[in-house]
Amino acid sequence: MATYDDVSRCQWLFLVYLIVDVPGALPQRPCRDSNGFIEASSYFLENHPTAYPMQYGDCSFGQSLCNYTQFCTDQDAESWRQNGDHAECPGKTGRYESFSVLVSPLLDISHVTCLTFEYTQEPPGQLSVYLATTTSLFIIMPEEVRQKQGFVNFTTVLSSTTGKLMFRARTPDVNHSVQLRAVKLQQGSCTGSGFVLTTCLFERDYLPSSCGWSMNNWNITAQLSAPESTESISDAASIGYFAYVIHPIRKGTLTTIMAQPTGNQTGCLEFSYILCGPDSRLLVSIETLDGNRRVLWSGPPNTSTDCLKTWKLAQVPVSSTAAFAIIFENVPAYSTSIVITVDSVRYMLQPSPLDCQLEPQHAQPRDNDITSSPSSLTQGLSRSISSVSVSLVYNQETASTLFQSTIGHTSIDRK
Repeated sequence: MATYDDVSRCQWLFLVYLIVDVPGALPQRPCRDSNGFIEASSYFLENHPTAYPMQYGDCSFGQSLCNYTQFCTDQDAESWRQNGDHAECPGKTGRYESFSVLVSPLLDISHVTCLTFEYTQEPPGQLSVYLATTTSLFIIMPEEVRQKQGFVNFTTVLSSTTGKLMFRARTPDVNHSVQLRAVKLQQGSCTGSGFVLTTCLFERDYLPSSCGWSMNNWNITAQLSAPESTESISDAASIGYFAYVIHPIRKGTLTTIMAQPTGNQTGCLEFSYILCGPDSRLLVSIETLDGNRRVLWSGPPNTSTDCLKTWKLAQVPVSSTAAFAIIFENVPAYSTSIVITVDSVRYMLQPSPLDCQLEPQHAQPRDNDITSSPSSLTQGLSRSISSVSVSLVYNQETASTLFQSTIGHTSIDRK
């Protein structure tokens, strides 16, 4: 009978084979398609039948890339490499949309686990970190356009799952690299700042910003032409950027970074929205690391003649025992008079469920919302690929009426 040591040795030899014997072929794979970053988790998981103990995700990068592999490198990027006491991804041609992804083995994270690592970045070089599970691709750390000259620590908690850690470097300039070291997974919870899901106004420093969230068929703008209408928002107290879809014939998703379990508290999601048109529908759901998805809020159509005049405030109670992402999803419609907008998204923890009530009260999910609208994140283990638009496109329609973002009608503060 094979012992645990025998199995571990076989696993180790297999990893050595992947790292030493096959690296020349791996970097030829692209990290993005024509529309942006490839979001299907199955693309990064492939068909690996064996999950390794989570300790296989540990690496100092002081002597080698350990159990990690260079999974993909875009044509205008350079691959990750070991350098001194760390791994480094240098730039190449200067093209901004150029990426390189370093992945761990498929890890069996069987308990609540503390993930820590250290990194540097020199903008426009940026690091983002993902967890590819057997169902979805979760954002652990979004890109942040800030200088990290010395190594800084990142800490977050992972719930039980099976998946791969993915360190994605955006390195367009040869003089501005991304560096990584001291990746460690330890059983148990941890304390640390990390990136917290708080407020997103879809702008930073007066420029559009996705807050590091995934956008699939959604866009961001500060001014939008509304179809087949002469109305505009009349109570705008301030102008800013917002996320939107307009006469959508395809399902689109806006997905946040990963949030931590709510524990004995209640998560409270607030956002401003406009739903205009007889077929306008917006769903808000959460998807946990185990692939479970629950629709929590279902925005009803608004057919009133003044549906573009006022931003409304939504409030959604959230409860989860596992880490999760929040998903905003439009329901496809074939009417040309559909406008859906979202702004001022804020998430916080409240001590009691009484502190967060469903608003509006008639936004209860329907049965068909729950059963017939699977998450666009969930790909199973198929080879299908969905794309996410990383660069934000200013998209102005040709109709005549303009409407703008407002926060003044809500209690949400701007940055």
